[in-house]
Amino acid sequence: MKILFIKLSALGDVLASTPLFASTKAEHPDWFVGHVVARPYADATRNNAHVDAQFVVDSPLSKGLAEKIGVAVGIWRYVLRERYDIAVVLHRSFVLQLICRLALVKKVVGYEGPFSFILNHSIPFSMQGNRSNLELRLLKSAGIIRDEKKKLRFDIDFGNVDPSRLRALPDAFIAVNAGGGNADAHAANKLWPAEHYGALIKQLPLPAVMLGHGAADERIRDRVAATGATFVDLIGKTNLDETAVVLRRSSLYVGNDSALLYLAASLGVTTIGIYGPTDPAAFSPLGANNLWLSGKTSCAPCYSSFDGIGGRMYTCADNICMKAVTVESVSERIHAALHQDQNLQVAGPDVVGSGQGGAASEAGDRARAHARAGHQAVGDGGFAVPVSRRPPVGARVSGRDD
Repeated sequence: MKILFIKLSALGDVLASTPLFASTKAEHPDWFVGHVVARPYADATRNNAHVDAQFVVDSPLSKGLAEKIGVAVGIWRYVLRERYDIAVVLHRSFVLQLICRLALVKKVVGYEGPFSFILNHSIPFSMQGNRSNLELRLLKSAGIIRDEKKKLRFDIDFGNVDPSRLRALPDAFIAVNAGGGNADAHAANKLWPAEHYGALIKQLPLPAVMLGHGAADERIRDRVAATGATFVDLIGKTNLDETAVVLRRSSLYVGNDSALLYLAASLGVTTIGIYGPTDPAAFSPLGANNLWLSGKTSCAPCYSSFDGIGGRMYTCADNICMKAVTVESVSERIHAALHQDQNLQVAGPDVVGSGQGGAASEAGDRARAHARAGHQAVGDGGFAVPVSRRPPVGARVSGRDD
């Protein structure tokens, strides 16, 4: 049996879907698992032990119509050639659903929409509750799995790690990413103020190691440094596998709702996410060790997948929700987490919680309600190169797996 998962982007979203691969392999170890993914985010599952093949395409949102059509045809040819029995489309995209149907996939699974009659099985898309749980529910309701593996996973390719880049690491430290976003939809309103990070770093009980990539993160780093905060600067100096090694060595990770938050969670690191426009009950990584704080404002959370990049999160002129999270509350949360006291109730303009899902998500829903009183993806142009392999045994380190 061959099953294909289509999750193109972004890095954090792809990592959020890794429990699906694990759950499928746990019940069907002989099944062949494929993954269609956009090139900028392919490293998220390139070495994943539960993925047997990737089909890599260029990022769709940056391409014109002709290129989108070209890659859609490329995906169709790949799926038809590989003769997948099941396709799970994890985007609310009629185009991707239709591609699978035209490629003669026997069972196409996805989210309900105007044309969901082409699907063999569908459930409504919802912004309520953790998104990894929603995807697992889709898989379970389709009869593909019975049990759920609620652990994110990233497998480090140590052949892609240069130890010399990591020599500056302290023996014990806290990993920090003050930036975030992706090439397709950079969301500056999801960022906690750089000056807040500077003040926080001065209060940390351990040295800080700053992580990130790209010019935007470098500018944020400079603003943090301008506060007088001192830290080990690894921004732009590590690839994804090296970043993962740094995160595994850290005592704790703190950052915005971004890819590195999910990468840290995938490695079993205790995380503290700072939220505002996005709903932590939906967008916090699964796991009891993944903690969060969210600003209490009447307008937050404002992000909706149904609005996409035209929504309020991308157009808001003043992210007061992020500014409402105080340095003191984050510092207290960090100290409590380091002392394994996860029952701390932080006073002030924040709601706190964890990414346990289930009852914890319901508690988060209640807390948010008290505090407050779509993207779509399609195939894109460029060359799509299938990479088929079973990763060698002993060449990976992963997050915890039940």
